[in-house]
Amino acid sequence: MNDKNICARNLREEYPHISPEILDLYDASFHDAMEGRYADSLNKLKRVTVEDLPEARYALALMYFSAQGTPRNFPEALRLFKLCEKSGYSNAYLYLGEIYLNGWGVERDPHEAMRYFVEAARNNDARACYILGSMLIDPDLGYNNYELAVHAFTQGAQSDHPESCHRLGLLYSNGQGVEKNLQLANGLFEIAAEQGYAYSQYCLGQAYEYGRGVPEDKTKAIYWYEKAARQNIAQAQHNLAATMMNTQQYEDCVEQAIFWFEKAASQKMGLSMLSLYNIYKQGQGVPVNEEKWKYWLKQAELCQDTHARQGVELAILNDYSSANRRPA
Repeated sequence: MNDKNICARNLREEYPHISPEILDLYDASFHDAMEGRYADSLNKLKRVTVEDLPEARYALALMYFSAQGTPRNFPEALRLFKLCEKSGYSNAYLYLGEIYLNGWGVERDPHEAMRYFVEAARNNDARACYILGSMLIDPDLGYNNYELAVHAFTQGAQSDHPESCHRLGLLYSNGQGVEKNLQLANGLFEIAAEQGYAYSQYCLGQAYEYGRGVPEDKTKAIYWYEKAARQNIAQAQHNLAATMMNTQQYEDCVEQAIFWFEKAASQKMGLSMLSLYNIYKQGQGVPVNEEKWKYWLKQAELCQDTHARQGVELAILNDYSSANRRPA
């Protein structure tokens, strides 16, 4: 119950028929929640919701929805959010959409979910815009409307919502539903990346590594890859290590590269396993280590990554070819 919208208006002016004692109790419950005393807040809200106060019902529904001060109870949250809807309390639309989309405490109904997300988007709820846009291009839901998705993501991005900025950036990057524009895509990625959104940080790393819409800059690529790598994005960990290995000014960073290759390999990144194989097989900045290169080759062989399996086959063929070229 940390939604500031529930205390955004002067409730005494809006609900003159409700006793000041009830409104004070509601206000106290809000402050309890803001200070982490969720059980106390819950008990106060249960007393407040006997009155026709949508804000209190919404706050109590949030607590059941988020398991704050009480076990999670989606059916009760749904009941209370529905009462909020009947009162015209629009903040409930986002949560009603999520409940129906995910089938939490109710039969899953993506079409009903979309109806609620549209209503929430009309009230400029940025997260609702993001979910709505994602649904509109989800083939599993039977939708393929990139133009409307662009509209929804654009609305969310106007509030600098990081997920909306990222998805809109991907559409501009790929020219889906909109004319391809790498510069605009990178600008959107940067808005999200500056807020710590890892996937946008990874995309910026790619942009600077390959010069996609920006001048090629390995230093900036490494900067953004590392940001994403520290949030456990396996592809970013691999690209960070690979860029370090291939950039002259980082030639003394082999140990750091090995660290990130191993991080990615621990997440089943087969190409990182092959990179570790090559490092120890060829002695790239470290002594040749037969035990380690055999270990990583075996791990890559066991990996389900198709590219890694192809790399293993190539490594085995190269070893076979080298052995046959050796003088007797």
